[in-house]
Amino acid sequence: MKYIFEVVMQDNLLASPFDTVEEKFESAVSCAKTSIESILLDYPVLVGQDSSTITIIPLDGTSMPFTLPECAQLIKGAFLDANGHIYPEFTLVKKDEI
Repeated sequence: MKYIFEVVMQDNLLASPFDTVEEKFESAVSCAKTSIESILLDYPVLVGQDSSTITIIPLDGTSMPFTLPECAQLIKGAFLDANGHIYPEFTLVKKDEI
């Protein structure tokens, strides 16, 4: 079993003087993945990323230590700023279980 979080880019995201829109989005997803790794550090899981998809899988064939809704609750801060608003690079995060 694994949990999949598909991050969707904001439609009106603007490029910066140093980054294209795609680079800005990819960097934000990578930061979210790193944040999720920190949040789940004490759990026996592996966090992976492929483009805009973040996956969470149990280590060594163990069972998942939390349900998908519990996982989403644990990691939601990786997609929110200090005021609780979703980062401007993201429009939403879709979650699924395989």
